[in-house]
Amino acid sequence: MGDIITVVSGKGGVGKSTVAASVARHLKQWAKRVLLVDTDGGICSAQLLVSGGESAIYHLGDLFAGVASVEETTVVIEGEPHFLAAPDRLFTPREWRELALLLLSLRERYDYIVVDRAAGLDFVLEQYLTDYTALVVSTPDPLSLRGAGQACHVLRQMGCENVRLVINRFLPAYVRQKIMPNIDSICDRVGAQLIGIVPEDLFVLQDLTKGKPTKEAPYNKALNRIAGRLAGNAIALPKLKKLLK
Repeated sequence: MGDIITVVSGKGGVGKSTVAASVARHLKQWAKRVLLVDTDGGICSAQLLVSGGESAIYHLGDLFAGVASVEETTVVIEGEPHFLAAPDRLFTPREWRELALLLLSLRERYDYIVVDRAAGLDFVLEQYLTDYTALVVSTPDPLSLRGAGQACHVLRQMGCENVRLVINRFLPAYVRQKIMPNIDSICDRVGAQLIGIVPEDLFVLQDLTKGKPTKEAPYNKALNRIAGRLAGNAIALPKLKKLLK
């Protein structure tokens, strides 16, 4: 039975879709059967971040309308996670429930299902899910941390027992200069257990442009470690002193 991982954020612009697509890609590199699902209807960010996403002929709206089957809707590229594209519009209330049922049924086919969610606190999909992991992505600025804290609170109220924090675009120099809070303060403010820290990295923009991650880029290596932890591997978190060098 595969694991469902929803990737959420309290506000937009924190790199949530990049984290979702990268984690799915790295889980695939751990020799796992992985599906990436884009649920950000209308924006469809994940579609631009996964190989073959732009070639998707059908999207989830077509699937729920009976226009295409699951097999026809799923984008399959060798060496990449399988992919389901979001519709070019918002999901209807009925479609959210159908999507939840679909994800639960697909757990028989995949080891991991990574779901890129829309930014904000509208967790309508999660209310239909059980036994899933929520990755809350936040940058270290006050607005993002506030949104991440609210997201964690709402998810726990809905019964999610495994909420983990990803700190994205981390700048050690800003922590040293006390411009940003330190890691312990961030975790306390958000109220979630840390699963990984992704550094600010100019390779992100370069890789988004070329459509392929740079293997040795610091952000890519950090996301690979996060995927490894999700896959159950004992990968220690970096020590604060090492990060601040």
